[in-house]
This record gives sequence, C-alpha cells and structure tokens, in this order.
Amino acid sequence: MARDGEAYTSTQYTVALGVAGWELDLFGRIRSLKASALEQYLATEQAALATRLSLVAAVAQACLTRAADTENLRLAERRCRRSSRPLALIQKSRDLGIASDLELNQVRSQVEARAPTWPLHGPGGRRPEHPAGPRRCACQRGLPARQPRFHDAAAISAGLSSEVLLRRPDILAAEHQLRSANADIGAARAALFPRIALTMGVGISSAELSSLFGGGTGMWSFVPQITQPIFNSGALKAKVRVSELERDMAVATYEKGIQVAFAEVSNALTLRQTLVSQREAQEALVQALEATYRLYDARFRAGLDGYLGVLVAQQAFISAQKALVGVPAVRTATW
Repeated sequence: MARDGEAYTSTQYTVALGVAGWELDLFGRIRSLKASALEQYLATEQAALATRLSLVAAVAQACLTRAADTENLRLAERRCRRSSRPLALIQKSRDLGIASDLELNQVRSQVEARAPTWPLHGPGGRRPEHPAGPRRCACQRGLPARQPRFHDAAAISAGLSSEVLLRRPDILAAEHQLRSANADIGAARAALFPRIALTMGVGISSAELSSLFGGGTGMWSFVPQITQPIFNSGALKAKVRVSELERDMAVATYEKGIQVAFAEVSNALTLRQTLVSQREAQEALVQALEATYRLYDARFRAGLDGYLGVLVAQQAFISAQKALVGVPAVRTATW
C-alpha cells in the first residue's frame, strides 16, 4: 500500500463465518434442477434393474439349452445301446441261415453310424461339457440319471390388469426420464427471470493479533446481487424450446415402451398357447411311434418280420423324441 507517497505493509487479522453465495429460489429454478437430477438417478437405477433381469433371462436360457442338450445326449446313449442288442441276434440268425447279409449289414450300419455321432449334440455340433470328464457310450456303462421334465409356466390368471406392465423396469426408466425432461423445462423457464444471489459474512477483524478478540473488532457484510437476463434472453428462450423438444422425445419414448410391452406380452401369450398345443401333439406322436416301434421289434423277435420295419419305426421314433426335447426350451425362453 502507499501513504503520503511512501510504501508500507499492512497486516489484517480476520476470523469470519459467512456464505459465499446463496441464491434465492424465487422462481423454482433450483427445485427443478434438483427434481431433474433425482429423476435421472431413478431412471439409471431402473435401467440397472432391467440389465440384471436380462442377465438372469440369458442365464436361464443357457441352462435350458444345456438341459436340452443333456437330454439329447441321454437319448443318444439309449439309442446306442438299443442298436447294439439286435446286432448279436442278427449275427446268430445269419450264421444259422435265417437272416440275410442285407439285414446284418443294415443293423451294423446303424450301430456304426450312431457311434461317432451321438456325442455331437448342442449348439454348433459341440458336445456338452460335463464336470466328470468325457462320457462313454451307454453300451459300455449304465445310463445317467434321467433329467427332470420341463414344466409349463404358470397360467396367467383371468382378469389380471394390464397395469402390471407399468412395473416393468424399462417402462419405469422411461417414465423417470419423462419426469426429468419436464423438470428441465421448469428450470429453463425459471432462468428467464431475475436471479438474486446473497453473499453474507460475520466475524471479527483487527490490525493486531493481540486485540483480535477484544472489544470493537466486530464486522459483518451483506452483498445482494441481482442478475437480469437482458442480452442473453434469446439463448435462454432457445434452451426452453430445446427442453420442450426433449420432453416430447421422452413422451414418444415412453409411449413406445408401453406399446412394446403390450406387443411382447401379446406375442408371448399367443406363442405359449401355440407351443403348449404343439407339445401335447408331439407327446401323442411320440407315444404312437414308440408303440409302433415296440410292435415291430416284437414281431422281429418272434420271427414274423424282417428287421427293416424295425429300423424305419425306430428312426421315426428317434426323430419325434428329438423334436419333443426342443419344444420346452423354446416355450420357456419366451417367458
């Protein structure tokens, strides 16, 4: 500092408590920003829940696919054992002159064709992994424990309100985004009005540290500030328009989410009914083809027919069994 043309150093000791800046929220700008931030957080929370549900659904689908592959593996092992049994019988019949070389070669080709292909079940022809190591054919060991049956999903009770769809995480996230967009409009409109900020402070001040806490050292300050948007009102109005357009986009997203939810539920209900009917028809077909196969096998063992009829009936029975295994996994995956 300078006094009487001479420089000197001045020391001031101050202890104060104050507010650097406090805005009076007369027009709701801060309240709107707070509401917008809260809705954004809630939308993120619902998006995280939707992601977790998608992960659970993907894991469930993978488990169903693995179970279907394991069931196909079990069926293949049983077919391998069934094909090996008549081979010895045909060989003896052929040695006795009862069966022909054609019948013997037919049975042998079936056994040889199934031996290298029965492990190749699963996506891309890969064999399902098993913690116990490579599986052996059922001809060499006993069959594994039978896999549990697939059960139909619980039926939807009649009269259930469609309002339950509003609890879906994706719809709740879109709803929070819409609320956040509405709050942004309120904040943008409030920015068009004057803003009043206050700076306040109270404490003690002294040029000497020894007398800082003595009498007559009190001090206070109060500085109000009013900001009136004059030259940037055009930019603020444009922000209001942008916020309104974002609100309209959020409304469209919310409506689209509800429409998608209704479409997915409707398609799932229709598909479920179709697949339940398909399951029942396929089960009836499997039972009929199994009975046919057993009759052909019994007639062959009794010496009434050749083994060609047994092979044809067995192939039809196998195809029906494989189709039956695939139906439950598809049905459950839609839910």
